[in-house]
Amino acid sequence: MGRTGAVINWAPLALGTAHKHRVRILCRRMLGRDTLLIEDATDFVLRELARDNWSRCLRFQGKAKPDTWLYLLSVQLIREYRKRLLEPPGR
Repeated sequence: MGRTGAVINWAPLALGTAHKHRVRILCRRMLGRDTLLIEDATDFVLRELARDNWSRCLRFQGKAKPDTWLYLLSVQLIREYRKRLLEPPGR
C-alpha cells in the first residue's frame, strides 16, 4: 500500500524506461564503464526486483515516494551484484 492507501503496480515503475535508465547510470557510477558489466548488472537488478512476485518492492511502507524506494532497492542490489563479483568461486 502506498501513502494514499492505493496498491502500487510495481512492474511498470521498475521495468519502465525511466527506472531502467536510472539503474544503468547507477551501475556505471558504482561499477565502472564496462558496457557488458553495466548491462549484466542492470539485468540482475531488474530480475531481482521482480523476483518472488515483487517481494522486495512490497515491503514499501509509504514513507517515501515509490521511485525513491526503487532507487534505494536498486543501489542495494548493485552492491550485492558487486559483492558477488568479488567473491571467490565456490564460496
